[in-house]
Amino acid sequence: MLSRLDQWDFDVFELSELVPSPVVAVGLALARSYGFVVAAPPVPPAARTARRRRALSQPAGPGEPEAAGGGPQLDYDFDDGDGAEAEAPRVLVDTLVGWLRSVQARYQPVTYHNMVHAADVAQSAHYIMRSGLGGAMAADASLAILLAALMHDVGHFGVTNPFLAATSHPLALAYHDR
Repeated sequence: MLSRLDQWDFDVFELSELVPSPVVAVGLALARSYGFVVAAPPVPPAARTARRRRALSQPAGPGEPEAAGGGPQLDYDFDDGDGAEAEAPRVLVDTLVGWLRSVQARYQPVTYHNMVHAADVAQSAHYIMRSGLGGAMAADASLAILLAALMHDVGHFGVTNPFLAATSHPLALAYHDR
């Protein structure tokens, strides 16, 4: 099933019937297809510098390192040891899977803005990037687009902004500009 991720008619609903974690399945398969995943650290942690570290925030688990935003790090490294930039960012597979599980757990069980939709948007972004648009795109931009697609609706309530305003939801009260 995941071997068809490069096809426009990929059926994310069929996938969601086969696997309990579509965000994890699609995210990991796409990261592997771009060469973003490694099984072991590409550079010893002591050799990493702040320039090469990147972090995405999420709540920290017990014993996990803190990122600048207060959560565990989704760390990738461009240095392959020869002084030149590597072609693709590399993320430890265990780190990526943990991050993908955390993202998926934050999706609400709503009709549309849910984890199946997230997997569908990520696959669509991948299809567009691989069908020509992504040819001139840097590898780290491709990674950013795929990660953003996977988490773009995290926490979505499944209702519209006007509904939140009409029901005086705390978010509407805090951010509504009227």
